[in-house]
Amino acid sequence: MAGSGSRIGRYRLESEVGRGGMGIVWKAHDPSLDRHVAIKQLRSDGPQQAQDVRARFLREARLAARLRHPNITAVHEVIERGTTLILVMDFIDGVPLGDWLQGKGRPARAKPTYEQVSRVIEACARALAAAHAENVVHRDVKPANILVDRADHPYLTDFGLARDHEFNNPDIASRSGILLGTPLYMSPEQAEGKHRGVGPLSDVFSLGAVLYTALAGVAPFAADSIYGIIERILFQEPVPLSQIDPMVPPDLEAICLKALAKDPAARHPSALAMAEALARFAPPVAPRPASGIRRKRPGAARKQPRWIVPATIAGAVAIVAAGGWWISTRGRTTPASTPAAAAQTTPAPAQLPVVVPPPAGPTAADLLAEARRRPMEDAAAWEKSVALLDRAVKLDARCGDAWYERGVLLERLRRCPEAIESYGKAIDAGGPVARARFARAAIRADNDVDFEAARPDLEALLMDFPDSDFALLAKARIAMDRQDFQAALKACEAVIARTKTLDEAYGMAGCCCQQHSIDTAERSEAFLSKAIELNPWRSQWWGSRGAARYEQKRYDPALADCEKAIALAPHLGWAYEVKGAILGALGRCQASLEAFEAAVVRKGPPTARVRFGRSLALAGCAQALYDGGKKDEAKKMLATAITDVEFFLGTSPKGSMADYAKRHAARLHELSAKW
Repeated sequence: MAGSGSRIGRYRLESEVGRGGMGIVWKAHDPSLDRHVAIKQLRSDGPQQAQDVRARFLREARLAARLRHPNITAVHEVIERGTTLILVMDFIDGVPLGDWLQGKGRPARAKPTYEQVSRVIEACARALAAAHAENVVHRDVKPANILVDRADHPYLTDFGLARDHEFNNPDIASRSGILLGTPLYMSPEQAEGKHRGVGPLSDVFSLGAVLYTALAGVAPFAADSIYGIIERILFQEPVPLSQIDPMVPPDLEAICLKALAKDPAARHPSALAMAEALARFAPPVAPRPASGIRRKRPGAARKQPRWIVPATIAGAVAIVAAGGWWISTRGRTTPASTPAAAAQTTPAPAQLPVVVPPPAGPTAADLLAEARRRPMEDAAAWEKSVALLDRAVKLDARCGDAWYERGVLLERLRRCPEAIESYGKAIDAGGPVARARFARAAIRADNDVDFEAARPDLEALLMDFPDSDFALLAKARIAMDRQDFQAALKACEAVIARTKTLDEAYGMAGCCCQQHSIDTAERSEAFLSKAIELNPWRSQWWGSRGAARYEQKRYDPALADCEKAIALAPHLGWAYEVKGAILGALGRCQASLEAFEAAVVRKGPPTARVRFGRSLALAGCAQALYDGGKKDEAKKMLATAITDVEFFLGTSPKGSMADYAKRHAARLHELSAKW
């Protein structure tokens, strides 16, 4: 292997900073960009081990390269030198979470407070949520795989056991009967060796075990042997944190114990939901006690046959070999054989951190958490949260989550150019990249901008995140642009089958059904109602549902939906079109005409569809004027109505709307001849 002072490609090795079962990590200098990077160099013993470890190493590189998040160590490149594989990634000047909890790497070696611990775990939960959004499950979340820098910014590392969850294919490291993960932190489904049951909620469990360890000073299922650990994971509940430390806030304990539910369905529904719960946590004023409370043994066992356990841990020695390697990219060497490294895989003594005064001012993470906790009921509240996020990104321009959430709020406030810029900053900072790209594309496509402005982001999603939900949504949006609404609906339904949390999937599906007569208005309304339930601030969903209800002749609820859309987005020209059609159907001709005129004002030069809608309103108003004796005004208005509908027919429309327009034009010509 290379040594200090030697070069690997353009990188000059400076010092060894950690080693483990798979390889060695070096601190290296990249002269091209004048920065430090971490170089992970594969090592193996024997031909079969070389093959297995190489496969795992390449898997880590490929999966980690798909992930871009401020709390995940970024992978820059993979270098092959003969049979040696080298991974180049971010260098983190920090310490493992276990050391950070003891005050190492912190000013004056001060131990963290409850709130600081919760913020670090919250950030890790958001990192896991980003990985899960790309169908990547970590499967080995533990303190040694979380590095914390000097600004208390955590990084999730080591995707060596990760797997693409979407395809769920067994591979070298996950053959049936082999347990994957570090025993102290693995989920019950991992402990049972049920690899097809291991998914995002397994990572939620492991992160809950990490949080428990951080608060109690001991792992929740600590025992004297691997056999004992597995038995406790499967059949025992952890001791309530309040019995170990009465000062642990009840809300924080509840969040932790919910993550540790044996049944995945009883846990937080996602890593993002766990992060949101932690973001809402408000610490009490009372400080933590000093260390020294004796820990209690885990609680009473469930009555389960003890013979079940050996069957689930056959070959348990392989657990440590498969999942127990530790590599820390901190600024000093800590060989795996030293007590410091061994402490990463054995229960810590029952010592609790001592409270320290909070920092002089809020950090970017604090401001982001505060913005998330604020009520979001109206524009005034959104403005206040934007102000908090402005402060957050000024403190830390790398806070991609803050840039993204700032973009969401700016979009709600209809400050679209600023929202587009903020989404771009989120992408550059490694925030929720796929979501930010789709959001930026949606703004550009939905605001009557040339669709070509949205295409680069949509194509980037297809290239960079080909297996993600947002890539499917990008396919749907591109299909809608080329008028292939069947394909667009199919892509949206594929997303809905995979996840029930994306309002974009339901909203776009509803638009495909309702606007283009490929399904019923009732089904369109159902899709759009679900989109509104998930995101009640999206004006497009309200306006589109209004249109679906209009098609069903349910005019009063349709009008209420359009009014809501316009209240959320006064610039939304097509919502005024729908409102005008509804008012016309209700016989309110003058109000209908005013709505269509408002659509023209907001959309600039009237489009063919707007002119057809205005023709309908003008015809109703002309009839009312004629009946009221104002025949000259009525004739002029009728002539404008005829001009508008003929303009629409001149664009060669197709489908039921074209047929209706032809009948409308014929009726107007009859009226003109009669008058």
